[in-house]
Amino acid sequence: MKKPLLFSIIFILLPFIIYCQTSFIPLRYLAINAGNASPQFGCWEYKLCRAQDITNLRNYISAWQPDIIMISEVYMGSQLNGTMFYGPILPAGYDGICPPSIDRATGDTVLWDAPNSSHEHECIAWKTSRVQHIQGSEQSVYGRNDSYGQSNCNYDFTGFRTKLLLDGQDTITAIAVHPNSTNAQCRT
Repeated sequence: MKKPLLFSIIFILLPFIIYCQTSFIPLRYLAINAGNASPQFGCWEYKLCRAQDITNLRNYISAWQPDIIMISEVYMGSQLNGTMFYGPILPAGYDGICPPSIDRATGDTVLWDAPNSSHEHECIAWKTSRVQHIQGSEQSVYGRNDSYGQSNCNYDFTGFRTKLLLDGQDTITAIAVHPNSTNAQCRT
């Protein structure tokens, strides 16, 4: 009789012991569209160009402490980690990347605000204590660029992805997207 009781206790406790032995930490992510924060202030394309908006976004990220952030409609990529236009957006302990601005006609890299370019609006960031960026894994998709797209669609409705390494072992693909919400024919 004692053997079945002991076996039952071990069987009941085993899942608990195994669970306690693992160091599972849930992944926390934030997908956020940060654009149009300052439309009444005449910001170019109404992006993040007011100090109060940058501070509010940085505080929001600090409060939630996501491991990965997919952020749409950044004013310019240098805001993410730098000091351009009241940056940085990211609090201490974070790093991030935005795609280069690409000219629609030539495919060349151009300034972040060049006409007919993809700009640097969709970015991905990560908490450096848990996540590392896998260099060279970046890929972008741009607004429709055929004859219809060139006449009717903005090129800066983009998608941007990169691969990240979580806790040194799991590869995650993070994607920040901003498709055209008013014209389905412009979505790529």
